[in-house]
Amino acid sequence: ATKRFVVELVDPARRRVTYKVSLLRTDGIVVDIPESTTEQDRIFVSAQMRGHRTIAVTTDGVNLAANGIRHATVETLYERPTLGLRFADSVTLTTDSPRDTIEYDYADGDPAISYRVIHTFDNGLTRQGPWTTTSGDVIVARVD
Repeated sequence: ATKRFVVELVDPARRRVTYKVSLLRTDGIVVDIPESTTEQDRIFVSAQMRGHRTIAVTTDGVNLAANGIRHATVETLYERPTLGLRFADSVTLTTDSPRDTIEYDYADGDPAISYRVIHTFDNGLTRQGPWTTTSGDVIVARVD
């Protein structure tokens, strides 16, 4: 059955909520889901539930236009084939929109995600950075 709960946000501009779930199975075993974060309006709770992460993606204050960059595309990949987990996404950052977020489910104890940054310059050329792995809460689309 669907259960509803409400969280009062301290700052409505910052929607990130941290939560922890413990499931009590019918056989009496308690399953603890890793501490998770979301900016979504709902949380799905199930016996197959994994940890869930929200990562900020940002230009970290760098003015892309001043560097001749039309936009920066950040591609992300979290893949654990043996566990049936695969998440791939991309976000595009611009001078007018320098921040975004990605969310994904992760295996307990293994939250590291890979990403790469592709800068598209005003002249249409692109520069693709190498794949990098992070366990942090922020990905910065650095301008080298």
